[in-house]
Amino acid sequence: MLLVTDLDGTLVRERDVDPRDARALLRWQEAGNLLAVATGRSVTLARLAVADASAAAEVALRPDFVICASGTTLLDADGQVLRSQTIPPREVTRAVEYLSTRQDCAVVVTTLEGDYLLHNPFAGREDSFNRFAASFYTTIPAQDAAGLAVTSMPVRVPDDALADALAAELERRSGGAISVPRSIQYLDLVPAGQDKGAAVRHLRQVLAERGVTLSRTVAVGDSWNDIPMFAVADHAYAMADGAAGARRAALEGGGSLTQGLADVVDREL
Repeated sequence: MLLVTDLDGTLVRERDVDPRDARALLRWQEAGNLLAVATGRSVTLARLAVADASAAAEVALRPDFVICASGTTLLDADGQVLRSQTIPPREVTRAVEYLSTRQDCAVVVTTLEGDYLLHNPFAGREDSFNRFAASFYTTIPAQDAAGLAVTSMPVRVPDDALADALAAELERRSGGAISVPRSIQYLDLVPAGQDKGAAVRHLRQVLAERGVTLSRTVAVGDSWNDIPMFAVADHAYAMADGAAGARRAALEGGGSLTQGLADVVDREL
């Protein structure tokens, strides 16, 4: 079996992890099953999150696969890139030029090598975004983004009421060249057709080519960007305190609500 779990809001909460969840994931792997994590985070920040999770739970977590940047990038257990898709440079430029004029969102671009802050109208605020940005983002001029191999463009949108309309506008401006999955207080611009569901399908193809037969795929998440992987799983679990849209999608697809990964593993083993 393959278990695919989201990171933030599912396994990791404010850089903390319930040790019961971490131990349950080890138990899952020890039973001969595969574990993948799927996140909107970049390669660099996904590795950080897994390391944080291990330290917080005092358990050495080692996923068999990591899906990064909202589905554009797939890593193996050793951190080797098995697949990576990038946003066309003209679409990076188009989106950056538009978003940089706005005062209601901050703009980051991610690559396989790092994370770069382009526009931050919230600078100076004492909040989690600015603390995170100071620690993990490199600030560069917005025009420099076009020269990068951008795997995703996270856009910080603190106003939930704005998110759906802004996502639709960005997709419209691209003429369908990008997709804009939503997570909690973020939009992630990615190449059209890329999402966590597409990445799970690709992972299953990789496994099939290696001669691995999966009896079941289980997906766990808390947000809108997890819905595509719910759709391709045999059973989906939405976090009971997650986004209403994610909870609804899981239940309408025959899935379940859960309090955490320990509960999921107990049900599935």
